[in-house]
Amino acid sequence: MGLHLSVIILALFPTVLSIYKYIIYPAFLSPLSRIPNAHRTSSISPLWILYKRWKYQDPPAVHAAHLQKGNAISINCVKDGVNIVYAPNFDKSGWYSPLENYGVQSMVSMLAGGPHSIRKRMLSHFYSKSYLLSSPFLSSITSTLVHTRFLHQLTTFASSQSPLDIIPVVLAFTIDMNTSYQFGIAGGTKYMQNEEERNKFVEFYRMRMSCVFWRQELPELTKWMERFGLRVVKRRYDDGHRQLEKIFLRLCDRTAVTYESLTNRKPSSRPVDKLDGGVKEEDYPLVYAQLRSSIETLDSKATGLIPQQTERQRLEIACELFDLLIAGFDTSTITLKWLMYNLCQHPDIQEKLITELRSMDEPLLVSTSSGSTSFPSPKTLDSLPHLEAIILETLRLHPAAPGTLPRLVPQGGATLGGYDNIPTGTRVSAQAYSLHRNADVFLDPEAWKPERWLDAGPEMQMWFWAFGSGGRMCVGKSFAFYRK
Repeated sequence: MGLHLSVIILALFPTVLSIYKYIIYPAFLSPLSRIPNAHRTSSISPLWILYKRWKYQDPPAVHAAHLQKGNAISINCVKDGVNIVYAPNFDKSGWYSPLENYGVQSMVSMLAGGPHSIRKRMLSHFYSKSYLLSSPFLSSITSTLVHTRFLHQLTTFASSQSPLDIIPVVLAFTIDMNTSYQFGIAGGTKYMQNEEERNKFVEFYRMRMSCVFWRQELPELTKWMERFGLRVVKRRYDDGHRQLEKIFLRLCDRTAVTYESLTNRKPSSRPVDKLDGGVKEEDYPLVYAQLRSSIETLDSKATGLIPQQTERQRLEIACELFDLLIAGFDTSTITLKWLMYNLCQHPDIQEKLITELRSMDEPLLVSTSSGSTSFPSPKTLDSLPHLEAIILETLRLHPAAPGTLPRLVPQGGATLGGYDNIPTGTRVSAQAYSLHRNADVFLDPEAWKPERWLDAGPEMQMWFWAFGSGGRMCVGKSFAFYRK
């Protein structure tokens, strides 16, 4: 009888232990158990939020939970305090690792703050507002792209009286703008003029993004299933990402030839197509040159060798610039899409904007006969209150990145939203979707009202979070405003 009872106890022990570990402790004893749950199952399972993320429904679902249960909620991660969570001591979680390209890390995929800060310093000057507003180089690029490509395409369609889907044109413009700033006009893409190449790029990009959920949220399960031939991520989606990498690496390699000729470097032995003709000012690969020079100098100091590009440096440069493109073109297209939509819904606001733009000393006029390529100065555009208000309100109501930006609680735990002892390693985050809908700050938050920004106080600015905050906020924030 005693032996029989011992066998029963041994058999039940793993079950009892599992019930304690996965149900009783997280639901009733964990420090996180004091935080209201976004869903009744959130304390014991992430399935609810995983489903919402898989269906791209997580920002409104999390926001609804905030409205019902308060500023801090538990969904198997904790939502709270922007100033705390996005401080330097909260490192990124592994959620960012699948955003690597070419097998190396960019600023986005770097988890620790130190390497990120070093890389950010390499580029921050050329993406700062002060530089962008006073750069003749960028003004030249902008004028060329707007007049010879964007407006030319619009006037062509207008004269033919053919219907035009403006979204692909805007998307092509944002890609061309990004790559032209990185590689110069001649070295950048020409997707406004080459619809076939643009469509290929967009198709590969959508393939890449369609598999991000599995790589970010369930990386170990995804890898385990693939070992047994069970692919939740279709092989063609991975192939699409590799095709994107190839397209961008060709841009980098072609630009390397120009850079090496300008700096009297030994030409690369890689077989690439050289750019035609001499290098004009607008063709200088400004961002590429800055990043390459900085990376080579940093490695030279570490090794004591003469700066010379290695294969790893080649991939690091491609990875970083590729990430800047990916982070910039889709988000800008989303914002401009909503901006145009809301202007169409509010003709009175549209008329105010037109009047303001025409009042400039150098208004942007479309002329099919004069051949004028004049363009308002960036500082003039930056000073237009209605234009700024329209952009800010569009970013508030329709942030291109509305969801979670995860961080990890550091050693020693944290206090968030009045809840003490949040354990080390807990995934925590905030989301722009909810911050931008604080009804105490933004009255009637679901309405598009640009006029609210004409006399905005510091509190509205504090709650505006379209580009994140802290040392790892979006380095391209000012460039994004410039494009819009």
